[in-house]
Amino acid sequence: MFIQRIAPFAFVLAPVGAGSLMQTSVGRERQLLLKRRATATRTSQTRRAAFLLRKVDEAPKPSKSAPEVVDAVPSETQSSEVLGDKLRKLWGKVEKIPDAVVDRVSTFDMEKFSRESAAFWKKVLDNTLAGEWFNRGETYVVVQLALILLILRDPGGLDSLFGFLMGPVPLFLGIYVIVQAVRELGPENFVPWIKPPANASLKTDGLYGLMRHPIYSGVLLSSFGFASVSHSPERFVLTLVLFYFFTRKAAEEEKFLTERFGKEYEEYAARVKAFIPKVY
Repeated sequence: MFIQRIAPFAFVLAPVGAGSLMQTSVGRERQLLLKRRATATRTSQTRRAAFLLRKVDEAPKPSKSAPEVVDAVPSETQSSEVLGDKLRKLWGKVEKIPDAVVDRVSTFDMEKFSRESAAFWKKVLDNTLAGEWFNRGETYVVVQLALILLILRDPGGLDSLFGFLMGPVPLFLGIYVIVQAVRELGPENFVPWIKPPANASLKTDGLYGLMRHPIYSGVLLSSFGFASVSHSPERFVLTLVLFYFFTRKAAEEEKFLTERFGKEYEEYAARVKAFIPKVY
């Protein structure tokens, strides 16, 4: 009776049991595979470790005289220790400064210092009073002291005077020099090129007796005055550039003048300055 009752359920339970058996078999196979892999991995690691140990044993051993290799990059701890040692040494030197000052003051010979100072200034006074009066360059010393006092004084009434002397005066004086130099040169000698005309004559009197290139000097003087009046640093710089340009242009121009007038122009150039009378 019992078998007859459970017979209908046999078809249902049979697949379940078979599935359980299959799952158990698969689980066992997976565990065996994992064990094999683990064993192979351990074997490979063991072989690799043995290989490395063999290489280390085969490597040449350093001699006792070989220098010890030290890491070139110090660690943070080593850097901190080095910095701390430097600071301690520096502080030790700073602590000794008051003692050194006290020792220097205590051993300072005031009498010797007074004797040496008195001898020094006596020698200076003797040198100052020696020689012939008003024939030793006293004018330069007086002017030097006056200029230093003017520089050190508070700005006041002389500023407007110096502003006038450095601005409008050179501006209009330069214009006058240009006009007068062109008039003295004459139409037969005046040309914008550096090569003189074929019928030119050498001019050595008037403004040309004071400087060889008065037109260039007048232009530079006017440029300086205009830069001063306009308070323009840019124009001052451009005036310096113009001065350099005129020196180069005048040098090339004088090559043609020397070629044209020969020894006469060489003697004139040796006697008369180029831009500033008796200076440059």
